Amino acid sequence: MGQRACYQRTAVAWAWSHLPPFVFLLPAGFFGGIAMACYCPLLLVANRRLLPAQYRPSPLAQTLLAAVGLFYLVFAVASVWVVGAKLLA
Repeated sequence: MGQRACYQRTAVAWAWSHLPPFVFLLPAGFFGGIAMACYCPLLLVANRRLLPAQYRPSPLAQTLLAAVGLFYLVFAVASVWVVGAKLLA
């Protein structure tokens, strides 16, 4: 094992013991929201194009999925806006 791996382990151990837990959860929420903003519309398109009519979700389920996708899209845009403003400031 090289010296670089040893430094990486030391940095992770220090961060784990000295930083509050929300520091690790914030990136997960940030990237999870962006992933859902991409996933929901793609799932709608795949369901409409690839599934036979009898297996497609109901119109209510599709409407709810579209609403959830819109929510996550707004969340992703707002998150990128806030993080970008802080990084560029």
